[in-house]
Amino acid sequence: MKEHPEFERIVVALSGDVGFYSGARKLLELLREQAEVEVICGISSVVYFMAKIGLSWDDAKIVSAHGRDCNLLAQIQRHRKVFAILGREDSVKMLARSLTEYGLSQAVLHVGERLSYPDENFSAKAGELLEYSSDPLSVVCVENPWQMPGAAPMVCRTRPFCGEKRP
Repeated sequence: MKEHPEFERIVVALSGDVGFYSGARKLLELLREQAEVEVICGISSVVYFMAKIGLSWDDAKIVSAHGRDCNLLAQIQRHRKVFAILGREDSVKMLARSLTEYGLSQAVLHVGERLSYPDENFSAKAGELLEYSSDPLSVVCVENPWQMPGAAPMVCRTRPFCGEKRP
């Protein structure tokens, strides 16, 4: 903007949810120092997905495992309902395997891929997704009726859902 003062209007397009683990936060901080900024957003993946699968999200733990460390198993262990953004093709398979390994194979694992596109897809239980290859930008809502709110976090060996640093 400083290098091209001749431009009066500039557009920056970001994918994803503007206020949910988004690059928009840092970008807005920088841009607001220099110009008037207007944010135009679409429907959040949380709102869209939960409506599609018919679940409320006011009682869900909402996290992101997309490009960040997240002890997702501990969240699932402690909460009845967990919504997460994933970030790899093997994320669903690895999560399903971890849930099965730690005795949570009956947890209902709702998977949403390619949300709002004609080929969007929704899937079911952890035990049925052990070999599943998902879209890298998928979301999940895990329902665990056996949650243990005060339990110590699970000690697990399966990355990236256990809180270890990524390689």
